[in-house]
Amino acid sequence: MLNNESLLDKAIRALKLPQSAEAYRWTQTAIYRKKLKRFWVIGGVSKLSFPRPAYIIFAEFYLTYLSFAFLEEGNEEQH
Repeated sequence: MLNNESLLDKAIRALKLPQSAEAYRWTQTAIYRKKLKRFWVIGGVSKLSFPRPAYIIFAEFYLTYLSFAFLEEGNEEQH
């Protein structure tokens, strides 16, 4: 049986967090998903272009940091 739930949805359900939180609602918008997907694709291509372990590790941390920044950006837009 296939489950279309995202990892984020599973974590929220497992931790019993309210789905009415602004950060959660922002992650469900098409703008957030499109922006994040494009960002990670560009990051993946850049890591394939420069296959150095130090660059890949740095890029992963930086991409993760910016992903959280995108999440905060949505909260600021809603206030």
